[in-house]
Amino acid sequence: MKRISLLSIVSGLTLLAGILLSGCGSGKSLNSTTTTTTNAANSLSLTVGQGTFANGYSNAPYATITICQPGSSNCTSLDHILIDTGSSGLRILSTELPSGFTLPNATVTGGSLYECLPFLDSYTWGNVVNADLELAGEKASSLAVQMITSLTAPTTCSSTIATAGSPAVTSEATLGARGILGIGNFQADCGGYCAASPVQSMDLYFACSSSAASSCSQAAVSVAKQVSNPVGLFASDNNGVIFDLPSVAAGGVSSVTGTLYFGIGTQSNNTPPSGLTVLNLDGLGDFVTTFQSNSMPFSFLDTGSNGFFFGTIDSSLKTSTGITGCNLGTSANPQYWYCPTSEASESATLTGAVAPVNSTGVSFQVGNAQNLLGGALSDLAGPNVTTVPHAATSFDWGLPFFFGRRVYVGLEGSSSSLGSGLYDAF
Repeated sequence: MKRISLLSIVSGLTLLAGILLSGCGSGKSLNSTTTTTTNAANSLSLTVGQGTFANGYSNAPYATITICQPGSSNCTSLDHILIDTGSSGLRILSTELPSGFTLPNATVTGGSLYECLPFLDSYTWGNVVNADLELAGEKASSLAVQMITSLTAPTTCSSTIATAGSPAVTSEATLGARGILGIGNFQADCGGYCAASPVQSMDLYFACSSSAASSCSQAAVSVAKQVSNPVGLFASDNNGVIFDLPSVAAGGVSSVTGTLYFGIGTQSNNTPPSGLTVLNLDGLGDFVTTFQSNSMPFSFLDTGSNGFFFGTIDSSLKTSTGITGCNLGTSANPQYWYCPTSEASESATLTGAVAPVNSTGVSFQVGNAQNLLGGALSDLAGPNVTTVPHAATSFDWGLPFFFGRRVYVGLEGSSSSLGSGLYDAF
């Protein structure tokens, strides 16, 4: 899921675009890949694969987090939280908190603070609360968190900020997780746009005098009160994150385990080696991909996307890439994927968007989505649907890119030996 260039605030929830895949494929037996590690205080265990989680899906990196009432030891742990580099902030389904466990509402002039977060094909609506978040040995105090609810959202959210007619995400079944932990390149989910006064037409935040949609009106909210990336609030290890996932062979495995490290160059276990490629990103968090001689300047790395997404497809299954496409959904609700008759070997060049500009070549595989079955898939790919902004010039390097690599995600406003500001490195 990635915030994209529509006023720099809209997010793309790629994971909802037909990714369960559990009913597809040949029914072959798959093994799992497990990396045994002893987690340090600045590292969190990741699991890719559905496991026993009924609502899980392929290529979702899950972790367990601990939420506490602010300033207290009254805490609860939540498993199967999706770890996402394409967004900022923690969002939890309100139904997942235990009975009696309450968190204080955040307020703004006019009432309680609510947020409408738009994705490409859906949106979340819910109140903002304050909580302490514990991730391994790291802690973010008084973090603003969105509680995703099934309450009716105001029409300003559902038909203006969100794509008109798109559904609300309200449950595990529609989200595929118990919550989303956004730890991408940005400090906050909206930034200066939503802090500006007078209120902007696409402002994500609302002041509500009650839980009724009719009581809500859009409100300017300071960056400090916005749903924010918790990494920036850590006492140390707060300049970015590192994903470390094992390699996965073509065809996939049932599950893999890996590690999320907090901080870049702050401890011995997160010190970057020499020779990494550093891609400096533009203000949207994007770089340039050159694929089949086409320049795609709206490209990004995103653990919240469960495949590679590039090129376009039409209703006749004609693709802009020449790779065979298929529809694993219905004509009314298409779920487009790439389905070559044999494993396709592809390559692209990734180039930074701002100076100093670095480039590197990347090879990747595209498998037949109809035959893929498993929790961790290195060759799952699909086209961008035409409703995606910049569909023809966007390359979403989803979770398959992260298998077999250590990927460094630099945090806005911080620095490390790899650079300052917005960058990705591998």
